[in-house]
Amino acid sequence: MKREEAIAIIDALAAGCSPFTGEVLEGHPILNDRNVIRALQTALVSLSAQPSAIGNTIPPAVKLPHELSKETVRTAIELLQENGFNTTFGRLTKFFLGSRHFEGSPVAQSPLFGSFKGRYRYNSFKPLVLQVLQENPDLRTTAAIRKQAAQEKPWDSVVYFTGQRFCKLSAKALDQLKSRIEALGIQKPTATLADNQVQARLSHPRAYEPWSEQESEFLAKALFYTNDLQVLSSCFQRTESSLSAMGKKLIYEGKAATNPDAQA
Repeated sequence: MKREEAIAIIDALAAGCSPFTGEVLEGHPILNDRNVIRALQTALVSLSAQPSAIGNTIPPAVKLPHELSKETVRTAIELLQENGFNTTFGRLTKFFLGSRHFEGSPVAQSPLFGSFKGRYRYNSFKPLVLQVLQENPDLRTTAAIRKQAAQEKPWDSVVYFTGQRFCKLSAKALDQLKSRIEALGIQKPTATLADNQVQARLSHPRAYEPWSEQESEFLAKALFYTNDLQVLSSCFQRTESSLSAMGKKLIYEGKAATNPDAQA
């Protein structure tokens, strides 16, 4: 494994997220343990302090710009967390440099967004953000815990997908559903996604695509005929965890009828 791949995986785990989909790892309380998070951050700093794909080393006495204070980074972390973004040091770097990834999001209205744009390039600014996190490990701990708490939803208790799998959709119906989903197109281009999200789209072309009303309706109708997440994933081209989350929400809100066969 290349060093940059290891850095990306550890960075995501330290934030309590899957390194492959960017989604919060629910049911894994060990990733919320303070000592585990700090150990992951220590490993991340150790790897990133060596010559690597990020193209930088972190010298022992780098003088940080006074605007990049602990409180500035804390404010950025809280803002990103409140709006559903992971707070890896790469994501924080892109936020401070005004990445177009955040366009259309409320975070782009913050005076901190793009506050270092034009003064630094990504590869020269990323080590500075990492150094702030290295010197203040409590920032990463707080971010990871808050991210996990923010993901707790009332529909998490829906158990429709835990029963025996069934699928009453015919081969023709499956082909029709796949065609309808494909016809929706992609509204969020892959080029605007973070690296780990781009990786997810290699196997799930609609990963991280915003749910439209029409796509949600297609899923709601399909849920009466199947609770098989593998089948749904092949049709919707999304991860099973994403489909499970949206499916539970639709069921909880009464927008999708469930088939009693799921309880068989």
